[in-house]
Amino acid sequence: MPLESESVRQNNPTPNAQGKASKQSSHPEIPIPPTPTPKSECQPPKHHCEITCKTEKNWWDKTKPFVETAGILLLAVYTLYTIKMYCANKQAAEAATKSATVAKEALVAGNRSWIEIQSSDELGTIEIPRSEFLAQLKELSFELGFTNIGNIPARKIKIASAIEVLPRDQETHFAYRNGIDITRNVLFPHRTSKFHTMLVENANATTFLTAEVTELLRKELANGEKYIVIYANAEFEDSFGRHWSRYCTWVSFKKGPYNSRNCIDYNDIGDYPDK
Repeated sequence: MPLESESVRQNNPTPNAQGKASKQSSHPEIPIPPTPTPKSECQPPKHHCEITCKTEKNWWDKTKPFVETAGILLLAVYTLYTIKMYCANKQAAEAATKSATVAKEALVAGNRSWIEIQSSDELGTIEIPRSEFLAQLKELSFELGFTNIGNIPARKIKIASAIEVLPRDQETHFAYRNGIDITRNVLFPHRTSKFHTMLVENANATTFLTAEVTELLRKELANGEKYIVIYANAEFEDSFGRHWSRYCTWVSFKKGPYNSRNCIDYNDIGDYPDK
């Protein structure tokens, strides 16, 4: 039995021994060095690119603040110039508008109609002594006149007028409730029309009754306890539109003071807005 096992071992060698022999018999591997890539002549060296790029960046960094500052200054100058031109154009437009307005107003003022209301001479100047004028005053009725002092006819004239007798410390409120109204269709330039205004005792009556000057009232006027206020308002139109004119005067027979300031301020003229 031992002899058979030994023969078997000799006939079947181990596989490891055969592997080692095959490896030793093969050719050894020779390392191949890498082939260097040829450098292109068109590409600049790395250090040359770094130098060139660094030089351009430094130049722009130095120049950029000046360029930005110049741009800001140019924008500021342009803005200021634009504002200046706008202000100049605005002033010129306002001046032209003002000139046109003044020219139009001068044209209208020189050619339109004007209604002037005045009292009679005896009220305006009191040429006779006031005591004598008061003694002759029988009723509260006074003559007023209105004149077209303009250059074209005034049309559709309507005048409201009234008289009040007030205590010296009271002022009028221009109620016109106890007065009279008159109308005129046309009044030519520099023509005058007259009418009597009065204090009406009963405004609702069909026939107006003029208030009389009683002895008591005459005494109150003479002592300065009361005074007389006369006022009127004219409305009229012409080729330039619709207008109005107001008038107020007051009469006393003894030195004041009297509360007549608003009567003085009532005198005025004006125009109605266009429809």
